Amino acid sequence: MNYIYFNEKGRLKGKHLDDLVATSHLADKIYLFCDLDQELETEYSASLAFKRADGFEIGEIECLREASLILNPFTKTEMPAFSLELGSDILAVPGPLKITARYYRTVVVGETVREIRKAMGMVATNVLEAVKGEPRSTVISNINRRIDALEARIEALESDQ
Repeated sequence: MNYIYFNEKGRLKGKHLDDLVATSHLADKIYLFCDLDQELETEYSASLAFKRADGFEIGEIECLREASLILNPFTKTEMPAFSLELGSDILAVPGPLKITARYYRTVVVGETVREIRKAMGMVATNVLEAVKGEPRSTVISNINRRIDALEARIEALESDQ
């Protein structure tokens, strides 16, 4: 499992990132865990930004909140998590892939809504060369994931009525 884990001070506590395969699409997912974020319903959000080996930067891409608790391999306990499925646009180029993870907390002061960065860290992994494929957008794929999650939530609410 690919994951990035922050402690209660917003510092990188643990990580594991397997080598990835160039041009693969939605075959790999990165999970983000944070000791500050312990409830499924949360005021936190998370994002990932990427810098490929060719210098091209992609992000910040907002991560999706997982609907249920996920086993954190570092602590061996279930925790709330965010995740992002990696598209072939991020994995288009073989070589080192730098990943910057950020955790934000939404704060409302009067009529002003602000996002305060509570955790940030940079990690790296390697993208292995593969037979070229057609690049697909990670942003569009994750928007579709968010729509599917919202539709499932609406269906669950409607069935409860």
